[in-house]
Amino acid sequence: MNEKEDIVKLYEKVKGKGTFTYLRELDHFKSGEFYKFYLFLKANRQVLSILRYNYFQLIDLVNYHISAENHSKVWNNINSKYRWRQQRMITTQLFNYLTSVFATVDYSRSKVENYISLKPELESKFKLGKEAWFIKNPQHRFIQDLRNYTSHNSYLRISTEFRSNRQAKQIERNVYLLKEDLLNSDKWTSISKDFLLSQDTKVYIIDIINSHFPIFSEFQDWSYLALLQVDPNFTLESRNQLQSILDFAEKVNLARTTLPFNRSYIRYLNLIIDESTNRCASEFKYLTSTSRV
Repeated sequence: MNEKEDIVKLYEKVKGKGTFTYLRELDHFKSGEFYKFYLFLKANRQVLSILRYNYFQLIDLVNYHISAENHSKVWNNINSKYRWRQQRMITTQLFNYLTSVFATVDYSRSKVENYISLKPELESKFKLGKEAWFIKNPQHRFIQDLRNYTSHNSYLRISTEFRSNRQAKQIERNVYLLKEDLLNSDKWTSISKDFLLSQDTKVYIIDIINSHFPIFSEFQDWSYLALLQVDPNFTLESRNQLQSILDFAEKVNLARTTLPFNRSYIRYLNLIIDESTNRCASEFKYLTSTSRV
């Protein structure tokens, strides 16, 4: 009998806190458009996070490979396999990076661009930046075709060099691809082939990536912020709904176990909403510098 009474008391206590009401509201919230918008924004950030992770992993690998501390191991004639192993690791990570660049492009084309197109003035700015910096950019098109080359044609052969710079009185180290290897493929588009032909015998791929990545990454950030400005009222209401369900979850002590976001995300959302208002009022900032392409 006591056990029965305890269960009834527990039920009344949980009911009194509003737990059951919260769970019904949570179910309704997660099936609604505001939660779907949250997931849409989150997926966009995850795609770009993978891109950035692969970029920094690649740069870290290359920087260590060509570092002064690693020099004696790389050029040790007794253990030449050490250099080859590191070069294979760089090749693998380069492939991962190229794949993530165009996973980002594909996601942008299928999801981001479709949503931005709902607001013509934003769509116009998006297309201007995309055309100037990517569609007509030889560097970007070369990276795109290099990804196709690695996916369908051949394993990239990474080589390492070091040379003495007498003027600077230092040793310069780098990794490169051989232009003649790449030109064996007939899959290059005309714009990327012209870019390839303009390179020296050695194609310093990391220098090309380091030049391309900051603008590519920043354009993805601009596009992400533009999503918040397609329908500003809907964006603000989404933020309010997230705030409301979080308040309720905290009241019944279920925020950590039932919601994938917390107070810090609400603060972050407030910041990027403000930032999107300022940055998306104008064109993607590099658009005025297209002469650099």
